Amino acid sequence: MAAYIDLNPVRAGLVKDPKAYHFCGYGEAVAGNKMTRRGMKLICQILGHDGNWTSNGSIYRKHLFVRAGTGSKGCAINRDKIQEVLEKGGKLSKAELLHCKVRYLSNGVVLGGKAFVEDIFQKYRGEFGAKRKNGARKPRFGQWEGLCTMRDLRLKPVTLSLPL
Repeated sequence: MAAYIDLNPVRAGLVKDPKAYHFCGYGEAVAGNKMTRRGMKLICQILGHDGNWTSNGSIYRKHLFVRAGTGSKGCAINRDKIQEVLEKGGKLSKAELLHCKVRYLSNGVVLGGKAFVEDIFQKYRGEFGAKRKNGARKPRFGQWEGLCTMRDLRLKPVTLSLPL
């Protein structure tokens, strides 16, 4: 069932790879969400595997792509991509992993130290609700050592109404 849900954005044509859709469990796990990684571990245990996130992530990725290729309704993942994922053992390259992390952080609109984020927040204060007291938010799902973003990373980024 998890694979079916994680493949929905692919079937809907929103993304070509489930890792690119961070609102599904697999995308969240690749971005670093500990809770979804624990869920992936349970799925891997059901599939007969046990290990750390690196091995579980690879096993689940292979499982996703095999399911995509054998689904009764088909999937928008082409056979060459499925074969490529299986040949790589389900492992993502460092560049692919970094892209998932950067995408997660960039959804926060502003990325930097707390003082920097607060300065930007004050500059655009009128774009936020009156109840909002400050701008800096600590990113979840990882240890970011002082980095802050302007938005809760579970929300859509702010769109400014200012002319460019």
